[in-house]
Amino acid sequence: MKLLKCFELTSGLKVNYNKSCLFGVGIDKIEVEEMASVFGCKRGSFPMTYLGLPIGANMKKLSNWRPVIDKFEKRLSDWKARTISFGGRLTLVNEVLNSLPLYYFSFFRVPPSVLNKLEKVRRNFFWGGSGDINKISWVKWDDVIRPWADGGLNLGIEINNIGVEFSNSFARVIGNGRNTKFWEDIWIADKPLKEIFKRLVRLESNPNVTVSNRLHQANGSVVYSWEWTRAVTGRTKNELENLEKLLSSLVIDLGK
Repeated sequence: MKLLKCFELTSGLKVNYNKSCLFGVGIDKIEVEEMASVFGCKRGSFPMTYLGLPIGANMKKLSNWRPVIDKFEKRLSDWKARTISFGGRLTLVNEVLNSLPLYYFSFFRVPPSVLNKLEKVRRNFFWGGSGDINKISWVKWDDVIRPWADGGLNLGIEINNIGVEFSNSFARVIGNGRNTKFWEDIWIADKPLKEIFKRLVRLESNPNVTVSNRLHQANGSVVYSWEWTRAVTGRTKNELENLEKLLSSLVIDLGK
């Protein structure tokens, strides 16, 4: 309480204990209750909601993603797909629905079941369906979301085709990469690349190679310098394509 008092004097703000909750991590509930009575506040319990996010909840469970799914579905219920033109649905899906779950996605790994649900809602609304009413999909969804140049409608990334990690859809800055091992270190995903691209790493001529030895920057683009022990074919070639797609999000600054 003395520390909080110092904060009040320094910041000019005041803590309202009547509206505050005290949480304990690894502490008996009775002790937390006693301390809360000293502060004159309530005892909080996990899971809790802070800034719209569930704290202390198991985010592997579909039930804890219900707020995101409900928000998705509620936004669509506010718009009647049958009364909006095709162009209107295209704009709504592209500009609004793509951004709704990003707040959650930036903090938590998304279970596949949640991704499938959100993508189904988005796809159904685009074709004119709503709620439990489905409409015929006249074109494959993979073709619809492609960029304009590839004959698609430029709907951005497909929620259900994110790849290794959703965060890899964003640009990363890793410096010159001279102190980062390409396959061994955790630097672009939540695990080493050798655990994600298991077939591909078997063909690597130098498993301890650094990022700077495999990636270079030329004209603002990432250039790859691969050294395989044999030709990359079959499923391994598919892994290479996925790896290069993942690496395309990087920004390499060789001058630092």
